[in-house]
Amino acid sequence: MITIEKMKKDYIDDVFEIDKASVPIPWSKNSIEEEMNNMLSKFIVAKDGDKVIGFAMCWFIMDECHIGNIAVLPEYRNQGIATMMLNNLLEDCKEHGTNNLLLEVRVSNVPAQNLYKKLGFEELVVRKHYYKNPDGSYEDAIIMTK
Repeated sequence: MITIEKMKKDYIDDVFEIDKASVPIPWSKNSIEEEMNNMLSKFIVAKDGDKVIGFAMCWFIMDECHIGNIAVLPEYRNQGIATMMLNNLLEDCKEHGTNNLLLEVRVSNVPAQNLYKKLGFEELVVRKHYYKNPDGSYEDAIIMTK
């Protein structure tokens, strides 16, 4: 059974490994811990039993909720886990009275774009050269809003 719970310090290594498996340049363990302790953020994990299999986080900035990151281990993808985590964050946004939701997604990450569109996000603009790749090149980001 998949459960969602608040990020804990014990999960930092797991979240780091999930991020490494999901993006070209992952967050550092220090950055993960800082966001876990950030009073403006909500940081959650998805677990299969005792195993951390995904994470998601957002920031609450005035009347805006900025979705910062969502990632799931490759072997658990396409099972609705990212949707569960995103819905959890969206419920928190409602509780905070946040009406403006914003996120960035790589132009190459079509599965994530489809997930966001399914949940009511719309493309706003393309931000050129937003994401840096390990080889020094850059990739555009699509800014999406709800």
